[in-house]
Amino acid sequence: MKFTIIEPAFKKALLENGYTLTELCTRAGISFTTLNKIVSKHQSVRVSTCNKIADALSKPVTELFE
Repeated sequence: MKFTIIEPAFKKALLENGYTLTELCTRAGISFTTLNKIVSKHQSVRVSTCNKIADALSKPVTELFE
């Protein structure tokens, strides 16, 4: 099963944590290229990647992905 990012919620969480995309990549353990594709909706997201991003942003997965 794959998911897409809810962009407004993602941007809000990023700002709340004060992270840049590069910082989020480091904290989530994913590449910048992957994150960029996810954010631009050129790539759907696996559950494991959703969990990494949500954990790094201290948000529930359901708040960031659909």
